[in-house]
Amino acid sequence: MFACPLCNDWLYVASLCPKCEETKKIVACYGIDKVNTALTSFFLREDDKINNKVKNEIITRSKKHKGVKGLDGSYDEKKSTKL
Repeated sequence: MFACPLCNDWLYVASLCPKCEETKKIVACYGIDKVNTALTSFFLREDDKINNKVKNEIITRSKKHKGVKGLDGSYDEKKSTKL
């Protein structure tokens, strides 16, 4: 038994599992540079986009929880009672 070098699935005879073999065919068709560029542009995010996503998520959640004490940003530690 062997491990697939890309996904670590167990293999009996082949050097790549069927899913990774398909990926190898795509790389053979389009070239490693194009495939790598497509994967990084699709799956990896730039810092600006990440910061915008975080800001939008904060705004969305604060609107969703408006009026819920502690979740709408109105939580005051001095006024809270300790257990």
